[in-house]
Amino acid sequence: MKEIAYAGRTVCTSDEIGSLVVQISALLAKRNIAEAITVPIRLDGAGENPVAEMVVGLGNDVLATPCDEEADDSLDAGELADTLRTRLAELQGRRPGPTPTVEHFNELDWI
Repeated sequence: MKEIAYAGRTVCTSDEIGSLVVQISALLAKRNIAEAITVPIRLDGAGENPVAEMVVGLGNDVLATPCDEEADDSLDAGELADTLRTRLAELQGRRPGPTPTVEHFNELDWI
């Protein structure tokens, strides 16, 4: 699990979703734009399928670090995760495919 720090608060999500949020935010910032995204999160007592809505990209700092909670791969499944994967692929100028790895992220020309 990853903990996303944003606007003075933190939320826990899956490792993949946490990485996608950081990558999307970096690519948007490179293009001098920001977008609103919806992220599946784990939040005790929040009912079924809680989400966080956040603006990422230019002017919005996002930090993803390990979270103390148990892994929850169910957050990687579903429409929200697919939407994030698709948006990342669009920003990278390619069709959706396998989720990029850290190695792929480090190979991008803007780093």
